[in-house]
Amino acid sequence: MALPSAVDAAAAAAEASFAQRNPVAADQLSEDIRTAARVASVTDNAIRSSPARGNVSGRRHPDGRRKRKGLPLGTKLQIAAWKEAGKFWAWIRSQLAEDYSWTAIKSAYRDRVALRSRLVEGARESSDTARGSAYSKVDSRLAEWVSAVRARTRKRISISLSVPRTKALQIADDLNLTTFSASNGFLQNWACRHDYANVALHEAGSSAAVGEAAGHLARIREQLAGVAPDLIYNVEETGLLYRCLPSRSYVPRLDRRVARGSKAMRSKDCVNQTLCCNATRSHKLLSTLIGKAANPMCFNGAQSRCPLPYSSQPSAWTDGHVFKRWFFEVFVPGVRTQTASQWFLILDNLSCHSEIGHPQVTIIQLPPHTMERYQPLDKGIIAATKRRYKTRYLGRVAANLDRLIASSDPNPRVPRGGGLDQGGQAHLLDAARSVKEEREQIKLVQIANCWLSAEVLPVEADAEVRRQLHGSLPVADSVHTDVS
Repeated sequence: MALPSAVDAAAAAAEASFAQRNPVAADQLSEDIRTAARVASVTDNAIRSSPARGNVSGRRHPDGRRKRKGLPLGTKLQIAAWKEAGKFWAWIRSQLAEDYSWTAIKSAYRDRVALRSRLVEGARESSDTARGSAYSKVDSRLAEWVSAVRARTRKRISISLSVPRTKALQIADDLNLTTFSASNGFLQNWACRHDYANVALHEAGSSAAVGEAAGHLARIREQLAGVAPDLIYNVEETGLLYRCLPSRSYVPRLDRRVARGSKAMRSKDCVNQTLCCNATRSHKLLSTLIGKAANPMCFNGAQSRCPLPYSSQPSAWTDGHVFKRWFFEVFVPGVRTQTASQWFLILDNLSCHSEIGHPQVTIIQLPPHTMERYQPLDKGIIAATKRRYKTRYLGRVAANLDRLIASSDPNPRVPRGGGLDQGGQAHLLDAARSVKEEREQIKLVQIANCWLSAEVLPVEADAEVRRQLHGSLPVADSVHTDVS
């Protein structure tokens, strides 16, 4: 018997399967079974031939749901104002930058009274949360407290989740609210309503006393007025963990739960650098290293002399004696080779910097707590030096791994005092060579931009640096260019 279609074939197959399992019922209900099997086949065929829901055109998620776009409070109020002015809905929708739904647009006009009351309560216009808080007094007083902290506190504290939670509980106690718990949901919605975002903080620029130092900076610029920018120098010290390895690594996925690090990741072997350069980037003095050992083993031998000036100090840091030695043995002789004029040295107000003096050098100390804001070397030169050192260091570590793979000895012996060249850990000689080579590779444009960003130069010197820099790279009108 020939079957007219695939639907009839599927229905006949279903009928035969039922008859095989229950012959008695198949004889009694043969016509009903045939009709039901045909209906099921038609339904299955229609489902299989229909297009996938995820392929429907439009602004939708892959699973077919429409993507939600929240309307900011300011936009909702603007929609209400347009409609009250007699504008048509089609015109209002055409004025919006985003393709919002008709429901959201018309709801903004319908709820205009509640939205305006939220604005009066202190909600920000950029907030896209239409619902207010069940504890409106706690919400508003917490927002006022955070704004006051940000306005009056020079040294910003990290306002993590626990800080507003503690303050919110204090406010609730003052209001005798026994049911308030300051949950994560309340705090997250509070931050959304008042347009706060959780970010990872870096550096220490928020501690700078910018307002308090304005008068001091004005006097510094007056003192430097008429001075050629190539006679203005800046000096700064910074630490370098010259053996520290990264704490992240690629491992086989099956080993991700059992992978462990090494002591080199937490290496605290530190050497201190003293960096100095002038404003026109025409003279960069050699970096000076300060370590703990008075006579490191790696510096012994004619071929192993330290390529940079080296001093020792018990904590590998700068004290009055070490800085005075750098000033008279490195800075003064180095600058004398460039000019016989009066020099100006800008430095921070550490106590160890107050013990120096020279007839040809004018010492200019920056205001307290402004190093991150007005120190030219801290605007990116130090960061660039460390970044370049780390890149070179990891490159040499990778080269050691290549030699280890090529070696037939599974545990090659490292000679006593051996550094990276002998397959061992980095020592002070490796650090000194890398610092010297990478310091020379820092672009002159970066140095000039850091001086301009620090805003310590007077108008004439600033203009001269920009004029000299313009020949190699145009500088934007804003001097706040951080290359770090």
